[in-house]
Amino acid sequence: MRPVSELAELLELLHGADAPFETLYGRFRTWHHHERAQAAFRAYHENRGGTSVGVATARTVGPVEEESERTVSIWRQQPDRARMERSDGYGVRVGKHWWMWQEGLGALSNVDDSSAGSAVGEEFGSLLRPGHLLGALRFEPIGPGERAGRDVIVADAWLRTPLRSGPDGFALHELGLGADRYRLEVDAERGLVLASQAFTDDVPFTEVSALELTLDEPLDPALFEFLPPEGEEVRSPRALHHVRHNVSITEAQAAMPFTVMIPERVPSSWHVRCSYVGESERTGPSVHLHYHSDSAHESLNINQGYESHIPREEFEEAREGERKVWVRGREKRFPQAQLYTEHEDTKILMTSDTLTIEQLIGLAAMLVPAPAASEL
Repeated sequence: MRPVSELAELLELLHGADAPFETLYGRFRTWHHHERAQAAFRAYHENRGGTSVGVATARTVGPVEEESERTVSIWRQQPDRARMERSDGYGVRVGKHWWMWQEGLGALSNVDDSSAGSAVGEEFGSLLRPGHLLGALRFEPIGPGERAGRDVIVADAWLRTPLRSGPDGFALHELGLGADRYRLEVDAERGLVLASQAFTDDVPFTEVSALELTLDEPLDPALFEFLPPEGEEVRSPRALHHVRHNVSITEAQAAMPFTVMIPERVPSSWHVRCSYVGESERTGPSVHLHYHSDSAHESLNINQGYESHIPREEFEEAREGERKVWVRGREKRFPQAQLYTEHEDTKILMTSDTLTIEQLIGLAAMLVPAPAASEL
């Protein structure tokens, strides 16, 4: 048995890591093996008495990217300034206000609409504020190590049973929910988690690691100023697009000039949220359906409207019954399974961070027109 002092040192570091720096710069790498991550979550959900998600499909189409990797840079300045950069965009947060720019989405901000939420500035919260891990995991120190030029304490960790709901449970989603063991590297001075690996049967499925890290060095105030690309208008995510949230599917169908399509059936543990966007100078009308499981970990997004801007040449054509579809597997630039199809004038894009291409094809085969209010 290891001396209590090693465990006590580790727990004290994690407990005191709520605000261990005035400024921070970090560059982090995230890696996911999608099939293993999905299997880990399913096992976790089934062990808690839930129902796993499964959709029967007829065939496998094209190579599916098994793994995805992304590099994200972040800056923090206490008490309330943050910046995030990745390959497809960046964001800034100052107090309660945030700004972001992303390819295909443009520049958005909540300055004129404080009700619009965003995770900008909150990336890697489980690593940089690891106190909630104390309620979710039990720890065993392994020994010293080094990460991003800093001394770390390497420790294994296991899920407490039963896992608490609320922030303690949510903290594990970023590290990889469903693991039977975690390997953590905790900064020996500040208590920040500089690396995490999630394992099932000693095989990793999710990793987060610091490539660079500097603390309490002066940051250029200009980092927290948002400058959109030239000619790009900063818009409210709600008001500009005339978004209606949390509406019924029949209400969305009544408001749209095209046929709204929905899966004829989905797993019983799934719920759906519906929103629609009215026509504006920038975009045509569209409907967004977000299906999610009870735990909100398994999800499916269906976006549909008159317009389609997908690069068809990057998708592979397939057919499921009478329906022709185009699919694209996960890759580094697009860490989602994606499927595009059409129904008369309706252009439909289905995406998921958790479902496979085969599952999307099976769901596409079950798409039917949403009922109109007169049909209910």
